[in-house]
Amino acid sequence: MVLLLVDFLSKRWFWSRGEYVENTGVSFGWQFGTDWWWILVFVCLCWWWLRLKDESRVGERVIILGGVANLIDRFAYGRVIDWINLEFVGLWINLADLYISAGLGIMLMDYWRFRNKQVNENKEA
Repeated sequence: MVLLLVDFLSKRWFWSRGEYVENTGVSFGWQFGTDWWWILVFVCLCWWWLRLKDESRVGERVIILGGVANLIDRFAYGRVIDWINLEFVGLWINLADLYISAGLGIMLMDYWRFRNKQVNENKEA
């Protein structure tokens, strides 16, 4: 909940200062779908969240959190406020996008750790 609040407040702060771009598309500003599409995405994220039983699945939870944070803006305002300018790659993002990226990184690290553990167990056998 704290991360959702931080994302919400940061978007509102940069919006009030006029230091943002409006993203009416999806990631990277790509245009995609209609309102029903966003409802489907939201339902899928909620279903995924409810299926996660293992508390160690932090990466998946952080990805879902970022997706829900952006979907809240999408439903409420019809757009997402992006305020972090990554000029070197020509993108604007927000904290929720960073949550999604961080979650993916956590998932990859968990995967590599699990894989290395399996390889080491197979060597010992």
